[in-house]
Amino acid sequence: MLKNGKPLTYCGQGHYDSELMDSLPKREQVIVLCWIDKYLCCDRSYSDYYISYGLKHILERDTGIYLTNNQFKDAMLISGYEHTKESEDKINWEYPLYKRSAALLSKRDGDRPITEEDIEHYIFKHPEYRE
Repeated sequence: MLKNGKPLTYCGQGHYDSELMDSLPKREQVIVLCWIDKYLCCDRSYSDYYISYGLKHILERDTGIYLTNNQFKDAMLISGYEHTKESEDKINWEYPLYKRSAALLSKRDGDRPITEEDIEHYIFKHPEYRE
């Protein structure tokens, strides 16, 4: 669900995951957002759906950065990705992604690095992440 424009995930038994991206150090935020920007591609035809939980594990394997499911959803919102309205009240949000997005092609860890050049380029485009 969304609360004040931010994700809030009900995990069951009265527990909510309310962690957001801003609880991470700036550098980790930039790496996560850069990875999404570089390795995912939206498919507006909504033909292929991928869930937040699976995507956050691909990101973690590539970057070594652990995110809660809610933090990953927040990162996707920040990056401009829309989840399906049908999945909004579910634990895992569904995203229409191009099945040939680089993040979805390879199963090997480390195949999708984020370089210092990638980070500098992202910060140049998004100066609010400059430290």
